[in-house]
Amino acid sequence: MTHFSKEIKQQPAVMAKILDKYIKENKISGFPKFFSFKKIVLIASGTSKNAGEFGAYYFEQIAKIPSKVEFASEVIAKDVIFDKDDLIIFISQSGKSADVLTSAELVKKTSAKILSVVNKADSPLAELSDYVIDMEAGEELAIPATKSFSSTVVELYLLAVFFAQEKGFDTRFLIQEAIDLPEAAEEILSSDLAFEIAKNFDAKVFLGRGLCYFAMNEVALKLKEAALVNTSCYPLGEFVHGHMVALDSHQAILAVSLTFNEIHKTNLSLISRIEANYGPQIDILTEEKFSLKSKYLTPLLIVLLFQSIASELASKKGLNPDLPHGLKKVTE
Repeated sequence: MTHFSKEIKQQPAVMAKILDKYIKENKISGFPKFFSFKKIVLIASGTSKNAGEFGAYYFEQIAKIPSKVEFASEVIAKDVIFDKDDLIIFISQSGKSADVLTSAELVKKTSAKILSVVNKADSPLAELSDYVIDMEAGEELAIPATKSFSSTVVELYLLAVFFAQEKGFDTRFLIQEAIDLPEAAEEILSSDLAFEIAKNFDAKVFLGRGLCYFAMNEVALKLKEAALVNTSCYPLGEFVHGHMVALDSHQAILAVSLTFNEIHKTNLSLISRIEANYGPQIDILTEEKFSLKSKYLTPLLIVLLFQSIASELASKKGLNPDLPHGLKKVTE
């Protein structure tokens, strides 16, 4: 068994550990005491940036805090304009990524406060930060990140719920969904679903909205890194604005849409339009295969499922998913 497949299966236990740390008597506690801020900007690279997209969505939709995400490599290419009302969250498994450290040094020169989410609490990034949250992912050796992604998403979810709780919002249902997450993750990872899907899986274009789009972005990255599948991912609503014209009937697409979301019918209409005009094979993944049916957390379960699918596809190709060609991971 590769490190990649082992680390995929360790995620339910990592989630349970995080929940046990931050949930006490149906309340969120244990986070740093933050200053008063008005806006959040998350800065990261690769998988950490995809996790940051989940976080920004949670902060806006759950805690009603304006938030956005930036690539660390893009932040260093421009003047940073942050002030005392901004909380800047850096995400890095190692806390040593060059782009992340350089951008953190730039932010440190402003009046904004820095929170780092790192898997190395004694890392250079942590030392630059005003606040630190440990990812709690444990050692991660495979280059394609798994545990560090899911642990970051869970912690950002809990942080958003914490901010909402501090504002006086009723967060009991959100906390209960988090409590149900590790069991749902264990169910999906211990089933044969990934093996069955991987048998005939050939989708290379991925579509979704909101959290489902962010999930598909991470899925597309995992299939590239682990199984060398040449993937692309688009927001479903944007795909019809030009991107779809290059499709043909030989292409396979996976679209994700949760049926309990109000926009599901609109999604189906757009998918029908794409099929009618260009004839690709489009499969639609909904929440039906997952025991936890949550608009905020089911997209994370989708990522876990496709981590396993990427592992299966890599095995079929005789590839080592731990060591994608040309990539290097900072772990120490």
